[in-house]
Amino acid sequence: FECPAPQGVGLKVERCGGCSVREDDEEGVAENCACTVQCDDGYLPDISAGVSSSSATKMCKIGDKKLTDVKSCIGLKRDECVNSQELKDSTASPCCYHADGISPNSNCAAKGSDSITRVPQECAVPRQASFESLPVCKRRCHNSLGDGSYGNIDVNGCENCYEDGPCTCHVECKFGYEYLGGGPSGKRTCEEHEDEAYKGLSFGEPPVCGRLQDPDPCAAGEFPNPDGLFDLTACKEDCEPGESCIGCKIRCIEGYVWDGGSDELEGTCRLEDRPPSSSICAEIQDEFACIVGMQGSMPCCWQHGQLDGKCYLLGAAEINDPNVKCASKQIPKWMPMPQCVRACQEPEEKPDWYQNVDIQGCSKCIPGQDCPGCSATCKPDFETYGVPAGGMRRCETKEINGVPAGVFPDVPVCLPVEPVPKCFAPITAEVWHRQGKAAMKGLAPHASLKIDGCEGCTPEDEACCKMSCADGYQHQSGDGQLVPVACMEHHQRGEHLRLD
Repeated sequence: FECPAPQGVGLKVERCGGCSVREDDEEGVAENCACTVQCDDGYLPDISAGVSSSSATKMCKIGDKKLTDVKSCIGLKRDECVNSQELKDSTASPCCYHADGISPNSNCAAKGSDSITRVPQECAVPRQASFESLPVCKRRCHNSLGDGSYGNIDVNGCENCYEDGPCTCHVECKFGYEYLGGGPSGKRTCEEHEDEAYKGLSFGEPPVCGRLQDPDPCAAGEFPNPDGLFDLTACKEDCEPGESCIGCKIRCIEGYVWDGGSDELEGTCRLEDRPPSSSICAEIQDEFACIVGMQGSMPCCWQHGQLDGKCYLLGAAEINDPNVKCASKQIPKWMPMPQCVRACQEPEEKPDWYQNVDIQGCSKCIPGQDCPGCSATCKPDFETYGVPAGGMRRCETKEINGVPAGVFPDVPVCLPVEPVPKCFAPITAEVWHRQGKAAMKGLAPHASLKIDGCEGCTPEDEACCKMSCADGYQHQSGDGQLVPVACMEHHQRGEHLRLD
């Protein structure tokens, strides 16, 4: 049996002509033959066929040949004739062929038929010799996505895909890059393409990945100060988004404090979504307007061409340059600061004793709140009368000239510390009364009294001074003994201690 040379799409056949095998050769090794069959360039073996493409010598073996069952061999053309058999009454007869006519009316007739008038040139044979384990070759898919070295993309599983075969091709933007346009990102399938750049069986256009424009920093000179209550003289440096800016120190102006109680705060720059726009990217003609423009909530991108640039919507298929400039999706904005509120004020009209009060830690107190650390105490050599001294002060909110303001309550009355008074026996003195004469320390003179040992008495010495009735006078009780008289200290206005 001759071993016909293998034929098929995508096969690379070498040294397979003139090979034959004997019918009794059980090993089926072809004589004078070193036939090799592989998939040609541009083709890959179909793994579902179970045969790989290798350069090993192929074996030629004799085996059964599947013939096509027909009702009659008459009228069949050559290829059909030599591959068919006629079935009649469950009996199969191979069809035979002669190019000049095997019977009066046909070139094909069943073997053993009475109509055959010529010796057949060839007959269908139910056995044949053929090379086995031939690969089934399919067109290889052109990896139009590349290896990822260009375009900021990662490409995986796209090298060994073929027509109608399994494929795990996947493409996506590299970490830190964003999809800008071009072909889709994600899983890809091998398909026929008409585009000249990717014509034929390929994955089509790769995606274009790049970076959007970096947001600008928050400008120090643009810090919002609508009421003018921020002191921005120490805010001199721009601030990058997402950072606390040590070069931008903010205080409240004189007389105001943060409602959170801090003395100084650092400005902070954050990113916010760029507001949507009704603009159409394709209608923007200016590059700067394009790279800050939005169409709805999607950025616009400016791509330079051979003659001029053009504005596209982010993700447009026309974008094919990874260096395209696209608007940032976010804009920088200074974070809102606490409010500056007017610091609590001491009364505008102060009594004379205010100068005797030591006020500490009260310059940053907030109206309507407790103010730990704020206290008002009497200075040394002064003592309090009326309002107690010391303790935390609370700033209260009041209206002054129709405007809410924080005012401290009255401070304690602080007056000089008086020395311990001494009582002297009266020699010459005048009675101190309510109508305004200065207080005199001592006893009012009284002719009916006899005073004993009352000079230099102090309030602590209760038995210093004794009194009895003078000569010629008698006590109403009839008792003429000496009576102790206490020396007392008085600070309120009123009549001095009298003896009756």
